Amino acid sequence: MRRWVPKALIALLAVPALAAGCTATRVEADDEKGFGPEWDVVQRYGSGAADEEAPARLVPFTVEEHQTYDRVVLAYDGSRPGYRVQYGDASEETLVIALRGVRVDSGSRDAPRSPAISGIRQAPAVDGVSRTSVAVAEPGLPFRVGLGIGTFYVDIAHPGALTQQRSE
Repeated sequence: MRRWVPKALIALLAVPALAAGCTATRVEADDEKGFGPEWDVVQRYGSGAADEEAPARLVPFTVEEHQTYDRVVLAYDGSRPGYRVQYGDASEETLVIALRGVRVDSGSRDAPRSPAISGIRQAPAVDGVSRTSVAVAEPGLPFRVGLGIGTFYVDIAHPGALTQQRSE
């Protein structure tokens, strides 16, 4: 039997998903669920509401270490910035996170090493675009992106984690 669902209810439920503008549906990843189709090495991008007239203020990034991946969190105040995440070189050793429509108050900052990350360098914004370069521990590590309220994050798989899951 087919159930009737009012179109207004469907539209109401779709608004938060469309407002996020991202393929990730959860801010908190579950280490136990493993790697799904959202993990890949292809470029990801999305538009945002922030722009040069009303830029989001980007605060220093943080790195969170999880069981099978590391998370780079870029927090901001204001409207959501646009983003582009991709490997910046053919060797796939540097993942570049570009946020558009932002202002960065501080200069460059380095991060400690973690299983998936050899180093991170965040540069000041130029023409409203901030670039954070993430040196990965092994070329071509799969990643995924997501949005939370006031945060943008990139998860990077630990070396061998994806291979281990597929062989189990």
